[in-house]
Amino acid sequence: MDGTSKSPWAPSPQGMSWFAGGYKGFEQDSYHALTRWSKQLGDLFSVRLGFKRITVLNSADLVHKVLIEKEQLNSSRSIPSDTFEKLQTDQSKTVFAAPFDKYWSRIRRATYIVVGKMYAPQFSKLFQEQAERLVYGIGLEEGSGKLSAVQLRQMVDMITMDSALIMVLGSSTTKRDPVAILTLIQKCHALEKRQTRKYSRMGQFFPIINAWLDFKSLFTLDYGDLDTRNQILEVVLTWFDQVYSLKGGDVHSSHQDQAKQWANNVQLDSIAKSLLNIEPSKNDPEPVQLSKDEILANSVHMIMHSYTYLASALFTLIQRLATEPELQERLQQETANENKALAFAFVNESLRCDTPNRILSYGPRTDYDLEWNDSLYRVDADTEIVVNVHAIHNDSRYYSNPQNFDPNRFMQPPTMMSPLLENDKKFASDHLAFGSGRRACIASKASQDFLVAILIQLVKHYRLDGGDVAEKSESTTSIWSWIGRTETKGSTIEFIKR
Repeated sequence: MDGTSKSPWAPSPQGMSWFAGGYKGFEQDSYHALTRWSKQLGDLFSVRLGFKRITVLNSADLVHKVLIEKEQLNSSRSIPSDTFEKLQTDQSKTVFAAPFDKYWSRIRRATYIVVGKMYAPQFSKLFQEQAERLVYGIGLEEGSGKLSAVQLRQMVDMITMDSALIMVLGSSTTKRDPVAILTLIQKCHALEKRQTRKYSRMGQFFPIINAWLDFKSLFTLDYGDLDTRNQILEVVLTWFDQVYSLKGGDVHSSHQDQAKQWANNVQLDSIAKSLLNIEPSKNDPEPVQLSKDEILANSVHMIMHSYTYLASALFTLIQRLATEPELQERLQQETANENKALAFAFVNESLRCDTPNRILSYGPRTDYDLEWNDSLYRVDADTEIVVNVHAIHNDSRYYSNPQNFDPNRFMQPPTMMSPLLENDKKFASDHLAFGSGRRACIASKASQDFLVAILIQLVKHYRLDGGDVAEKSESTTSIWSWIGRTETKGSTIEFIKR
């Protein structure tokens, strides 16, 4: 505003359209386009996709610098230009979409004390039970014990949606109605399908298309997005009202003592219960309590989010397990002696090789200059920081022979807050499947425990033969966000009883 020239953007690919920028290349190849450009431009570059400018981080060192060292500057979310995302998240009122402020911190804090690293063990019994249910369901299959990819995915979907509902709403309220669970899965898929429509997708990069879609919906009275979302709310609301009735309605600041007394008498075994009473913190001594609608919106988004990624990760994990007969035997022997080190390493390597999100998006909180290789580059609050997970997870600087599936690389002790490399040792100490910095997945430990529990039960009862992790399908949506998701198509697996 004082007339001083800003620093330049990080280098951009050449030959881009003056109007659409790199949109066409990204639309065709998604994260592959970003990786291709990174090979031309290096660890840091920027590109305009339509009217959306992104700054892309292609190295673990940059991720560490931007999202950990400078997390205060990059812990927000850009206000979505996508009408669809605004609708599904109640105008960015959910923990995944809200910008950095006290409101977001309250939701994150309340979620952490249920599924965070210190609290995840409370779900160990649930995960063990779900693993046994999956094994039992596989055993009920008639014939040769073979399951097609479709049959296996249906089982995985039911198990993961049930688990998501219990963690978010609690076991006492969901009652595990299989019809309702199946309905929720179908509506979730229907909602994502609506978002992947050509013009809905383009609207995330060209705001004028969003304006046209809004006008078209109003003119034709086509409220399909809203109707589908409301159908999801109807299913969840039946369970949610049971949780909310425990509290007896909204609690305002004059009833804070009563709210704290209620919270102390109710075990926080679900996220919804925790959201019903936001505890004070050092920077937020008198938090404003969330409304019923805000808690419901967050609960629905968390259910959809956890279901989608757990189902994707679990299905890929089982497909991968079937392709690794020698590792199956090692896992069976070591886990029989209560040694879970290899099981956790197998899960982490599966997440490295086949993470559902090949790119991640973060929002700067302010305009600033990013220093890299002795140069300053412009970062604006209305742009987005994108982590190219695909490039980093396949970078030999951090993972020796990254094209190989090798759980041994994760048998080394992890280093807290490390940039994917344990000092000068050529062993991977972590990965980016759960993100990094303040916006990292709160339930990463719970997710790992869930996957490990099922892995152990599978190798205990079966030898798996078949499987395929090579063929993928690319989705242009990622739970109401533009970054997309990669799914494993899989193939038939034979489950041979031990």
